[in-house]
Amino acid sequence: KMTNYFGRRTHLTVSGQLHLEALACGLWKVYTINPAFRAENANTRRHLAEFWMVEVEEAFVSSDDHQEGGGGSGGGGGGGDSGGGSGGGSGLHSLMDRLEALVKTSIQSVIDARPDDIAAHWSKNTATQERVMRALDRPFTRLSYTEALTILEEQSASVQGSASVQSASVQGSASVFGSDLSRDQELRLTRHLGDTPVILTHFPAETKPFYMCHCHHDPKLVLAVDLLLPGVGEVAGGGVRENNVAVLHHRLQQQQLLETLGWYLELRRLGGCPPTAGFGLGFERLLQFMLGISNIKDTIAFPRWSYHCLC
Repeated sequence: KMTNYFGRRTHLTVSGQLHLEALACGLWKVYTINPAFRAENANTRRHLAEFWMVEVEEAFVSSDDHQEGGGGSGGGGGGGDSGGGSGGGSGLHSLMDRLEALVKTSIQSVIDARPDDIAAHWSKNTATQERVMRALDRPFTRLSYTEALTILEEQSASVQGSASVQSASVQGSASVFGSDLSRDQELRLTRHLGDTPVILTHFPAETKPFYMCHCHHDPKLVLAVDLLLPGVGEVAGGGVRENNVAVLHHRLQQQQLLETLGWYLELRRLGGCPPTAGFGLGFERLLQFMLGISNIKDTIAFPRWSYHCLC
């Protein structure tokens, strides 16, 4: 944060999402690839203070969620450019299809463009090759946040009920509804579901930002998605955006954001902005998954993290 940038308080960007929503009002489908910044005090193998994010936003989507459950462990589409035609498709399903298609197409494009390089890299890490090919060949598993908690709780009960099994990572890791999943829980979930990518849906409202659209059948939940990749954890997040002016005004007022985000509210009040949905995907974490890189700092030329921004 800069307190005086040509007379105005300025911040490093954490996302281009709000601007993409504005652009989607006129251009329907938009995307950006841009640096993003976080002030998390986390020196881990999966956190950077500066990273690159692929963000996608699409307008004219539906916020009706009566048919948009996670659907258990069954996969969805994702084989192509879903949500085409005139738009207005099932917002959450269309979003999951597009996210799955982006991940699969991106990885396959790299394999097709540099097959020898990828083969040489994978020859030293066959487990990564098997994991990636499994992700390309199978539909991503889709399930709700609540279903994920049930699986994790059953795992914990199974381990704690067995005298012959001792696992520090599982013991004492009971999940509470309304809390974010830890990385350990994310990895356990992907392992339990066949070591394949998992898309989680329908999160508690308190775990997601103000702009998420609430479920019509259960206002405590929002139409949000997270993508978990085996060995990495959360790689992407998104959802259907709230389009009701009164609801947005109330949330912005609650969080004391009306002054700074008044323009965002005006898009709905004056601009007639259609409902939108989108997601952001961390590029370096996708590289970690595709190449089996254990430390995210090895995916970027000049890594910057907490207390380490030398250049």
